[in-house]
Amino acid sequence: MRIKKDTKSLTIMPAERIDSAKTDAPSDSLAAEYENERVANSGFSSVRSRIRVLALCAVLAAVALALSFIESFIPLSIPGVKLGFANIVAVIALYLLGGRAAFSVNVLRILLAGLLFSGAFAMIYALAGGVLGVFAMILLKRAGAFGVIGVSVGGAAAHIAGQVGVAALIVQNAAIFSSLPFLMISAVVSGVIVGFIAYLVLNALPRDLR
Repeated sequence: MRIKKDTKSLTIMPAERIDSAKTDAPSDSLAAEYENERVANSGFSSVRSRIRVLALCAVLAAVALALSFIESFIPLSIPGVKLGFANIVAVIALYLLGGRAAFSVNVLRILLAGLLFSGAFAMIYALAGGVLGVFAMILLKRAGAFGVIGVSVGGAAAHIAGQVGVAALIVQNAAIFSSLPFLMISAVVSGVIVGFIAYLVLNALPRDLR
């Protein structure tokens, strides 16, 4: 009995393909392992970055609250005029962490101040001015036509406008707008001071925080 050999089904693989076949699997495995490690490191870096932002927001809110508390003891004979030292922190937060963080820091500071020492009515006025002021600063910063001081002045002016608007609604008397020009002048002055101090602080911070 003769056995026929099927020579058509037999193929000879060159040595180069044999070597590449041996090495392809390990290289693919290494590439997959590297990709998994990269994704894991990216996720860890994202979580760490969020924790860093939250920690900075908490510190800035605490500093702003302390400044508000100190300012409450400074007597001013002109009603409606405040120094606005806490707004220094809002400007710094805007340039360090962005608009969302600045908004969060400012609102948290106002709520805590209202609960601890300023009272409910002062908290309402501060919220109206603070929210409008931060939004104005975010828009001015995005416009790119203003520096730190210009952004601060715009935020201070919007802050006063928001407070006067809420006061007019509560009192139900439009005559309160007659004090707006004088209050705007005071807002510009305080905005320049706040912006200048924030500018100095931002330049003094380490580069990894800017």
